[in-house]
Amino acid sequence: GNPGAVQGCIKEGRPEPAAVAVICFEWLQRPENVVAGFLTWPDYRSKSWPHAVRIEHHKNKALVWHPLEEALDGETIKFYAEAEDVLSHLPKLGVPMIMRLIEKGERKGDAKV
Repeated sequence: GNPGAVQGCIKEGRPEPAAVAVICFEWLQRPENVVAGFLTWPDYRSKSWPHAVRIEHHKNKALVWHPLEEALDGETIKFYAEAEDVLSHLPKLGVPMIMRLIEKGERKGDAKV
């Protein structure tokens, strides 16, 4: 990813493109799948898997719980600290991680993400 562009999106109040970029880069997801809502909040640090993210590999339909951290000598090592910081800026508007409000007069197909 491009750290400057990612932080620029967040500063402009547009965390969605930044989140798409880090999700695709860090977890090898296709942008069209991320934007389509295939990655959801329950997939991320769920109650059953609090230290992982559930990833679906759309080519072969494999579902895997990808670890986000590891405890080592009593210390938690986060594998994707910068990516998770970007995700912390996302508003939780619904079940999919990537959503945005449609402005009055804007058509749904006019998505800016």
